[in-house]
Amino acid sequence: MKIAFVVLGSRGDVQPFVAIAKELIRRGIPAVILAQRLFQPWIEREGIQFVDLPGHLTKDMSESLVAQALTTGNMKLLLNDFYNKERLGKTVHQVLTYLKNDKDVTLVVCGPAVTFLAPMMHYLSGVPFCGIHLVLDLFPSSQIPCQVFPWILPFGLSIRLCNLLLHSVVHAPVLKHVRNLDFSEFSNINMVKAVLPPQRILPHYFACSHNIMPRPSDWPADILVGGNVLYENRFGNNLLSPETEAFLDDGDAPVYIGFGSMAADLCTDFFAFINEVVEHSAQAIRFIVFARNME
Repeated sequence: MKIAFVVLGSRGDVQPFVAIAKELIRRGIPAVILAQRLFQPWIEREGIQFVDLPGHLTKDMSESLVAQALTTGNMKLLLNDFYNKERLGKTVHQVLTYLKNDKDVTLVVCGPAVTFLAPMMHYLSGVPFCGIHLVLDLFPSSQIPCQVFPWILPFGLSIRLCNLLLHSVVHAPVLKHVRNLDFSEFSNINMVKAVLPPQRILPHYFACSHNIMPRPSDWPADILVGGNVLYENRFGNNLLSPETEAFLDDGDAPVYIGFGSMAADLCTDFFAFINEVVEHSAQAIRFIVFARNME
């Protein structure tokens, strides 16, 4: 038995799967994480086997789109760049190549960003796949889905409905592109004509545990990615609020803004969380913190 984790995203998306993989290894179950090379030193220092996936998170995103998303707080603008079909096609190929070469893998666990590709990868590889969605108190933990689908519903319904919305806008074009790629080295199936199993039959697990949620102390200093900006007027025009402008104009110190896909706004003790962030950060860094549904 060996468990493979396929994870895309920032450090807040990767960290929970590092925690899960470490626990599996502690219990004697081998685990491997497939992620972008940026995270390789960190993952390997934790004693976990690492396999490189295409892309570099901090370079993949268009700078102009990132700037627009940051000034408006509209994370939807980043979806098309995040779900770049050429890069995801290469990602599928890399996952299949690894599974072809490592016959010990008995289960592949997909993070939320790539779960929609799992039925296709299962169809081509024959290896069982499942999806894990990280939730805290039954709230979606990823900032992007929260912005796409801001309503909080119980039992993981927010994530399920978000995925339905994403399918037609984001997932469908990616799937169409990937279907037309050459996978003849893995299977003789004609993917263009193949009828893939519906995503709903894929096992989905909702992990609700404070023990695997991202904490500031979980990351080494060399993992400098992640974070979104969500200004007070994020649903309005492109102008910053006067308070935000004054804050940014006050000195030259680096500013860490928001918490990206971390569950900072979902913590039971939000202020203790912020104190921990500050404690593990350089003294020169200032913070803008957005907490959803908080005064």
